[in-house]
Amino acid sequence: MIFSRLSPNREVTIRFDRFKQKIVVGENILSNFVSEVKLKKYSKIILFVDKFVLNNHKEKIDNIVKGLDVECIISFIPSEIVKSVERLGYFIEKCHAFGLDRKGCILGIGGGITGDVGGFISSVYMRGIDFVYLL
Repeated sequence: MIFSRLSPNREVTIRFDRFKQKIVVGENILSNFVSEVKLKKYSKIILFVDKFVLNNHKEKIDNIVKGLDVECIISFIPSEIVKSVERLGYFIEKCHAFGLDRKGCILGIGGGITGDVGGFISSVYMRGIDFVYLL
């Protein structure tokens, strides 16, 4: 798909054998983001965010954290080191320590490494939990 041809704030649904995935593409989507995530009624949300994004978009991220009652923020410097087995294990231990359960969610905000780390952890934690990714 070529996303550059899409009009602003367009939804794309990708269908898989067992589920479908909604992707929202466009500008200024934060206004609906919090309300959409709240509809899922997650038991807990843990935020994975790269430190540069956190520092450069502090106000927007604070609004998301408050709006979703995020209980834990895990921030990191985005580098390939973050993908090491030791570091991933540390992140999984943090999720467990904060009581993330099967009805919880990992929210990733950042670039590719954030997507890699958050996506991997959410896929293996308790045999898979939801991952919401804001790029």
